[in-house]
Amino acid sequence: MARNLLHYLLSRFTNQVISIASQILLVPIFLSRWSPQLYGEWLALSSLPIYLGNLDFGMNMAATNTLTALYARGELDLYRRTQQSVIAYYLSLSAVSTLLISLVVWRLPIGRWLNIHDVPATSAALVVWLLAVQVLWKMPAGQIGNIFRCIGRASVTQWIANASIVIGLVTTISTVLAGGSLIAVALVQLIPLGVVCITTILMVRRETPDLAPSFAHGDYRLVRQLLKPSALFGLIMIAMALNIQAPILVIARMLGGTAVVAFATVRTLVNVARQVVTQINHTLEPEITRLYARQDFERLRVLHRFAVASCSTLSIAVAGALWFHGGDVVRLWTHGKVHVSAGFLHLMLGYVVLHVVWLASSTFSAATNKHRRLAWEFLGSNVLAVLFAILSVHRFGLNAIPIGLILGDVIACYHFVIRDTCHLCREPYAFFAIRTWVGLACVSAVALAAGSLSYQIQVGPMLLRWGLAGILTLGASAGTAWYVWFLAEDRKMFLAKWSQIRSGLLAKRTLPSAG
Repeated sequence: MARNLLHYLLSRFTNQVISIASQILLVPIFLSRWSPQLYGEWLALSSLPIYLGNLDFGMNMAATNTLTALYARGELDLYRRTQQSVIAYYLSLSAVSTLLISLVVWRLPIGRWLNIHDVPATSAALVVWLLAVQVLWKMPAGQIGNIFRCIGRASVTQWIANASIVIGLVTTISTVLAGGSLIAVALVQLIPLGVVCITTILMVRRETPDLAPSFAHGDYRLVRQLLKPSALFGLIMIAMALNIQAPILVIARMLGGTAVVAFATVRTLVNVARQVVTQINHTLEPEITRLYARQDFERLRVLHRFAVASCSTLSIAVAGALWFHGGDVVRLWTHGKVHVSAGFLHLMLGYVVLHVVWLASSTFSAATNKHRRLAWEFLGSNVLAVLFAILSVHRFGLNAIPIGLILGDVIACYHFVIRDTCHLCREPYAFFAIRTWVGLACVSAVALAAGSLSYQIQVGPMLLRWGLAGILTLGASAGTAWYVWFLAEDRKMFLAKWSQIRSGLLAKRTLPSAG
């Protein structure tokens, strides 16, 4: 188990490095060719098609969890029939949706809705249509790409996805630097989609031909059985879309394109903490599904404690460094074109750290299709956040966004999500909750102290100081978490697992020479 998790974790963190690199590169590259107003309008236009992903209604997640459990239990005949049924469902959904969006998008005043001024109405409609096609056909492509994940080789699925991101990054950067328009940038983003589908199909046909994707024997009844868990995942997807895109739409409408750029830049920066954590969550998902299918609650409890403590520690370490250096990072990153207040930056960092605690715990409900409560809790949190932002953005400015997000999580998520996961894992909730929040407070205090110390050390170039801040906050956070957050039995188990992995790696190195 540990070795598979490490392989998958490596592929996920490679994905994270690529994603962070793309975010770092794209903002200054876009701003070097486009005005802040035009770039803000691109962000607003590209935010609309994201909502079409909700047509999936969570079927991808529900089906992937079900297929992983079927394969883990050896029910291969039902696995094949379920896989073919889901692929047939997706092909039908994407084809019909493409026709409908083609008819509708040209009739809607999209530019006027989003307060677009620098992009002609026809161009805005075409950009939205191209991005919508990409989103719609990502649904069947995503299910095909998950085949390796379902059969216990999740790292293969992720490496293919990593290659797709690199291709998309290269084509986007090349198009922008060549003076490409919004339409050209939207068009080239369709290229990685085809690459992923073709590559995955060829690999599956070569390595596991009996599990090759097909829709010849699709059965609507099997799809219907997945509709209930998928609909709940659909609620989660709507909540995620609200969390990601609704703030941009609110800001674009009420504060303008320049404010959108400021918000998006800071959110991209602080989300480094959440994105690192997301990789750990995704890495654990296949193993959680398999363990729950086998009713192995002891290992589930260990994974739960590990996920919450390790994810929170990493997010705190990143936030501790950015708390003091984030303003300088934004100024250098955007060549001084974007200015944000320290208060807004700190609120966004605080939101991310608190959000990660329950987000890590929620992975267990999602990976086992036991997410009914989670779906409504997450949706409620984001609806409250959006309502607060709409009502208070004129009074608090950009600060209304993180304040609303924190309040939504306080009311709907912190207690309820963690409690539900503890029940699922047969974990005593009261003890777990007390230890979690005490650990969070201790690690946060130490990380902020380390970040403050790094800020006082004004030695060397700026990049060196940022690196030093990251090392200090990570070391201080990890050291504190190891003794304060992790249980003694967990520390002993982690050390034993590490010893086994190290012995295995050493054995592989010495084997060729022995031959």
